[in-house]
Amino acid sequence: MTDAARPVVLQTMWRTGGTYLAFKLRERNPLAMFYEPLHEDYSDHTRAEFDACHEAGAELIRRHPVKSFHYMTDYPFLPGGGVAGHRRDFAYHRFRLRRGDAHPALRAYLDGLVASAAAAGRRPLFKFCRAFLRQPWLEATLDPVTIYLARRPSGMRASYRSLGAGGYFYSGFLRALRLNRDEPILAPVYERVAGEHPDFAAAGEALLEAEQF
Repeated sequence: MTDAARPVVLQTMWRTGGTYLAFKLRERNPLAMFYEPLHEDYSDHTRAEFDACHEAGAELIRRHPVKSFHYMTDYPFLPGGGVAGHRRDFAYHRFRLRRGDAHPALRAYLDGLVASAAAAGRRPLFKFCRAFLRQPWLEATLDPVTIYLARRPSGMRASYRSLGAGGYFYSGFLRALRLNRDEPILAPVYERVAGEHPDFAAAGEALLEAEQF
């Protein structure tokens, strides 16, 4: 695969500026943008529903740039709704993937997105928000050009608060820890957070049960 055809992987976290960069890259280059491809909601909605969110100003609410395209413009949707190949458990299960690990469902999903981009004559751009610990696997699977984008944690937290949506982001971190607490590098972090903040841990358990992660 030539360098010009290799997928681009943008590794970010929530509220780091990754959306601005992804949108700008997509605007100026023949790229198919796959925005947060592991997001939990992509199995549940139709293309028309995402188009309606765009028309209602979803980008403005999140303080993201408004363009002629939107978060889901380049995704292939199934006729009855949902992104082709997507599974809800991609969001938080197996948060760490090592080079050589087998994950056929995730591989098939990402390969399908690469094929969809190629069919449109575009180079795939994956903008991840929860894949840092899956990077070795992604390197082996996609052979991508990878861009890392980081922001000071204090700036991220300030952005969470300013949006009034901090609960989603903090619960997301808790879900990742809770569902991957057997991972040696995550287990002590989960134990410390759950021990110091039992109310957060209990809320995380309730969310997991309600949302069936």
